[in-house]
Amino acid sequence: LRDIEAKAKSRTKFMDALDRAGASLSPYGPVPSEDCSFQDGTFEPDIAVSVASGDYIVRSKKALGSFYATDLEWLLKCLRRDWVVLAGISTNADVLATAFEANCRGLGVITIEDCTASVYGEDLHALALQQLARCQGFVMDLERFRARIAAEAPMATSPQPRVDR
Repeated sequence: LRDIEAKAKSRTKFMDALDRAGASLSPYGPVPSEDCSFQDGTFEPDIAVSVASGDYIVRSKKALGSFYATDLEWLLKCLRRDWVVLAGISTNADVLATAFEANCRGLGVITIEDCTASVYGEDLHALALQQLARCQGFVMDLERFRARIAAEAPMATSPQPRVDR
């Protein structure tokens, strides 16, 4: 968050009430700060990311979902895209939130199960994959996704949601 955004977020009535009550958003105690030192417009992940010269990058994500307060929806509309393919960390949080947001915008959702993980544990990762497969779209491994793309098969016709957990 930019400095002004962090100040605005910290001064909400809800956060003030939590502080006064000595309560936390988490049943496990205080939630550690997730703020990072990156500024808007920087790209410095600690995971391997391959970006091709023609790729579009949206760097303004500030919430769990990738659509809120970003230009991702506008970009997808301009590119006339109907599907999003999800991969990332926090399957049960960020990936799931983005899937919900995409569904609400009428987009198809494909989650690449072996390109996701959860910092909250394997149980929540598996639970999120079940949710994604049953309600938000399709879940498949990277090999199957690549085969579907190579065959130019329409995604809406027959992939069966699959989660082997």
